[in-house]
Amino acid sequence: HPDDLAPDLEQVDRLLAGDIPRYQMEKRYVRKDGAMVWVCLSASLVRSESGEPAHFVAQIENITDRKRAQAELMQTK
Repeated sequence: HPDDLAPDLEQVDRLLAGDIPRYQMEKRYVRKDGAMVWVCLSASLVRSESGEPAHFVAQIENITDRKRAQAELMQTK
């Protein structure tokens, strides 16, 4: 989702700089059909023996149902 890109990239920059070892955030993805999917993204960076960034490790959990239930709960209050 365009509104979630900048905060995600800020965390990636912090990973690359060595300021943080990992991060987790809730964000939205837009599917090819235009539908929005909420996810919980957990990411970390693996470095080479010399300390250079080698690759990212990410886990993405679909939390759309939970977000929908939370929204419905807030509407009933």
